[in-house]
Amino acid sequence: MELDSTELTPVVNRLKRAQGQLAAVTRILEEGRGCKDIVTQLAAVSKALDRAGFSIIVSGLVQCVTKEDASMNTKDLEKLFLSLAWAATNRKPNTGGRHCAAYRFRPAV
Repeated sequence: MELDSTELTPVVNRLKRAQGQLAAVTRILEEGRGCKDIVTQLAAVSKALDRAGFSIIVSGLVQCVTKEDASMNTKDLEKLFLSLAWAATNRKPNTGGRHCAAYRFRPAV
């Protein structure tokens, strides 16, 4: 299924923002700034990616329904949606083995 690129302009913009936020995370890490700043930026990147993914899936659903695109069936779209939903709800913080006092994170064992 080919998605309409004009409908995805907001998604592209969101991904570009996420790319900038991810660059900020790298810069913050290199500067040795605090855990709170890092986690805040990572959360923003994560949310932007989730929203972009859901927007792409919604565009695909709309296109399948309105244009009767047979290249992607309902089951395929459902699998995509559920995999993204699962990833969005099952993320665990990764502190790289270090304790972050600002958020009381402890690495998963």
